[in-house]
Amino acid sequence: MLLALESGSLAWFARVLRDYDKVGDLTDEGRRKMPGMMRNADGRHLALTRRQVNQVKAAAEYILAGGQCPPETAEEDTVDVRPVNLAAQLDFRGKGNPPSSRPDTAISNAYPGLEMDFRNVWRYILDGIVLHESANFVLEVEREELQFLKGMLILRVAGADVTAPVTGPNGAGEVGPLKDLAFGSDHMALEWSNALASVLRQNQGQEVLCEFQSLDGKQQRSAHLRVRHFFEEGTAVIARNIAEPGSLTQSLCAPWQNDYRECACFYWAANRPDFVNVEPQPDGASAGHNWMQKDRTVNTPKIYINDDWLDERLLTHCDLIRDWEKALRFIIGNQDEPPLSAEAMVDRD
Repeated sequence: MLLALESGSLAWFARVLRDYDKVGDLTDEGRRKMPGMMRNADGRHLALTRRQVNQVKAAAEYILAGGQCPPETAEEDTVDVRPVNLAAQLDFRGKGNPPSSRPDTAISNAYPGLEMDFRNVWRYILDGIVLHESANFVLEVEREELQFLKGMLILRVAGADVTAPVTGPNGAGEVGPLKDLAFGSDHMALEWSNALASVLRQNQGQEVLCEFQSLDGKQQRSAHLRVRHFFEEGTAVIARNIAEPGSLTQSLCAPWQNDYRECACFYWAANRPDFVNVEPQPDGASAGHNWMQKDRTVNTPKIYINDDWLDERLLTHCDLIRDWEKALRFIIGNQDEPPLSAEAMVDRD
């Protein structure tokens, strides 16, 4: 994206960016949008924030109109400028820091990052309920009179949709609504930072109408909930009542946690081999083990098990959190290092 902005020759790049509310477009055209290979922990497409997309589009229009990139602001002219209002504080970048040093450019806006998991800030944005960080699901309620909302799906906040339709080709190649296998829904949750941007801008501190639906779609409920203030008054500090100390770092993309089990990407925080103990076959194919496979000794038949978090033959997220150092071994020459002896396991414990 930085190359597209700086080169002056890639103004077309703005046309291939995925809009935040089109993440459910699984058609060939939709899947070609950028970011292409990025998906969140649920395997859904990601989108850049509204601000990022609009910035790229504005730069593209400038290039098309004038034939050159927008001029860069000379840092010498802004050294003595002190950010005062909220927008300036949020937009401030220290001298010498690259664009990637700012939180709004981090992957952690929509995924567990290496520095924080910003999704957690949205869980308490509506006073009275606790939302799932990446789904439109009500995990808990904070007041007894809202007990009827626990376990419901939230569909709209102040008239703003927090889900988008999922469309794409079915098994016969026909493009249309795609329903999930669990509840038969043809909608998916939008990423909170984009879905609630307009709500925060217009309704902080106010009660708004929130619309809910049961998992099976048979019940519709509504409630008026107050939108909490995002920042402490007069500062760019996230309000304590929506993000207590430690909440933004309680789910990181640590190589032994989210990355190896939940992450849909194979290039992320560490070198993830995936296909190990590989041997060539007489027919020219290869055979080996899935690195998430529990039983992968030299005597285990080399049959690759497709990744499925419900398959009991594969390590679970809890397995990795609890025993990652025992479950995962170094890969040397594409082969698992020998498992630790019983004595070594006792010493390590």
